[in-house]
Amino acid sequence: MRTKVISFVFIVFIGITVFSSYGYFAGITGRTKKGGFTEGCKCHGSAPFNNVNVIISGPDTVQPGQTANFLLSITGGPLVRGGTNIAVSLGELNTISGSGLRKQDGELTHQQPKAPVSGSVSFQFSYTAPLTEGTDTIFANGNSVSNDTLPDNDNWNF
Repeated sequence: MRTKVISFVFIVFIGITVFSSYGYFAGITGRTKKGGFTEGCKCHGSAPFNNVNVIISGPDTVQPGQTANFLLSITGGPLVRGGTNIAVSLGELNTISGSGLRKQDGELTHQQPKAPVSGSVSFQFSYTAPLTEGTDTIFANGNSVSNDTLPDNDNWNF
C-alpha cells in the first residue's frame, strides 16, 4: 500500500515539473489589452519589445451579423516559434480549420507554438460582428520565442 502512495505522489510531482518548465505550451487567454493588461505575457517578461511586430490584417468594416476572416502576423524577435492571444470587445471570434488556434473562454490562443514561414508566424481566424451597428475592437498579443523552454530570450508585443 505504501508503494502505491509514493508512486502516485512521484507521478504528480513529475507532471507539475514538466508543465511548469514549458509554461503555457498550449497558449493562454486573458493577456490582451482588452482587460487593461500591460503584460501581454507574464512568463516572457513584463514589458513589450519594440523588435516584435503584431499585425492584424482584414476588413476595417464588417456589417452587423456578418463574418469576416482576419490574419494575425508576428515578425521580429527570436521567432523560432510564435504564439498569440486574440480577444474582442463585442463580436465573436472563431477558429479556422488548420489555423493552429483554439478557442477558450471566448478568446483565441495557439494550440502550440508555431514555426515561422518566410520570417513570419501567422494565424487565421474569423470574426462575427454583433447584430447591432457600432464600433468593436480586436485585441491581440504575439510571442516571438526561442523555443528553448526558457523565457529569458523570448519577446512579445501587443
